[in-house]
Amino acid sequence: MSYASHPVRLCGERLILDFLNTADWAADGEVVHEKLATPADVDRWMAAAGLDGVAGPKTARELARLKAFRAALRATVLKVAGGKDGARDGVRAVNTALRGIRNDALAEAGGPAAVSAAGRLQAVLAISAAALLADPRERVRIKICPADNCGWLFVDETRNGRRRWCSMETCGNRAKARRHYQRSQAARS
Repeated sequence: MSYASHPVRLCGERLILDFLNTADWAADGEVVHEKLATPADVDRWMAAAGLDGVAGPKTARELARLKAFRAALRATVLKVAGGKDGARDGVRAVNTALRGIRNDALAEAGGPAAVSAAGRLQAVLAISAAALLADPRERVRIKICPADNCGWLFVDETRNGRRRWCSMETCGNRAKARRHYQRSQAARS
């Protein structure tokens, strides 16, 4: 189930969360559906996320490191958003990626600032993660989709903070259809 055969969906409201959502996750943190099967899948995701000019993985080894980075970041985001301790590995991964940023990673490209071609994907993601995790107003609005085998993360930007699903069009509608089916079956019994 890669991006070669499925469209890229961006619904996390922040770049780092959209990256963490490149897999469907079980409640225990295991990947149920991997969408970054090849470096080409990463390229497709980066194009959809507007990261033209950012260097992504080119080899299977680099892709494996990117997935390990994603797993550490996801665990960190879940712990920090939940107010729990023990986010050391993910924080260390973010700090390592931030240290690898070149002085010219951000460049003025004939207008607004843009990531230069020398920018690496992990560095760009680390900047997004640091911005999200450092802001207490953002942290309290991070939510996880409760749908079975989804586990996608998003920032609830609704005024009342009541957004429940990563996407109403997919997970929300499936839950509504399941409840309707259960009610109709119960009424028949």
